[in-house]
Amino acid sequence: MRYDLRRLDQLGVRFPYHPHHNVRHLAVKDAVLRCAGNEVLVLGCGRGLVEYLLPDGMTCVSIDADKVEIEAALEINRYRRNRHFHVGDIHECDQILANTKFPIVVISEVIEHLPDDRLALKVAGDHLLPGGMLVLTVPNRERFHNRVLKWMRRPAFRMSMDHLREYGYDDICELLGETSFVVRRWRGVWFDFPRPYEVERLISPYSRIRTCLAALAPRSATYLLLTCSASGVRDDVHRGLTEESER
Repeated sequence: MRYDLRRLDQLGVRFPYHPHHNVRHLAVKDAVLRCAGNEVLVLGCGRGLVEYLLPDGMTCVSIDADKVEIEAALEINRYRRNRHFHVGDIHECDQILANTKFPIVVISEVIEHLPDDRLALKVAGDHLLPGGMLVLTVPNRERFHNRVLKWMRRPAFRMSMDHLREYGYDDICELLGETSFVVRRWRGVWFDFPRPYEVERLISPYSRIRTCLAALAPRSATYLLLTCSASGVRDDVHRGLTEESER
């Protein structure tokens, strides 16, 4: 983990972003590696940092609507093998993918930006092989910071002005159920506090304290990471993936 964080920090010098994004990228990478499959479809890949972390033996087909982000992804992954990046809208990616299906589909921090989050999940399902897995992350509306604000009778805030919505655990499970997915495993990722930049002087973004809190109180973590299968798939296909409940 520390080695991967150093690799991402080095990239952060050229492509600045907050360190807690690195923790999320690592969590997505780990979730992908726990799934069975050597091919991954990444919808809304951004700068291709998950692809950068995955081993060369895995083939990644990645799509993003932002041409600048794809250019950055190509630069970041220029020495990685089996990486294929395309500019395209998630709702129109059939023009790129045709009828191709994958054992793993990743959508990380994407659907909260889209007017139609259900359609995006439907696209993921359409390109998932039978028995395949969807790895999804969303910003947690009920994260600790917002819980404190609620206790103080102050309005919750969104992580980004670009977010059309954010999700609590029950919200995202309901949405996944409505789009024919079953949650097989889930966890919290990272843990933020009020006055985050002041707190970071005392608690590093990479501190084990944040990791432990996200594990102990996943409904209050900053992000929710869910690994899902299409409903109707036999449970014995996913014998190795039992649903992870709150501790």
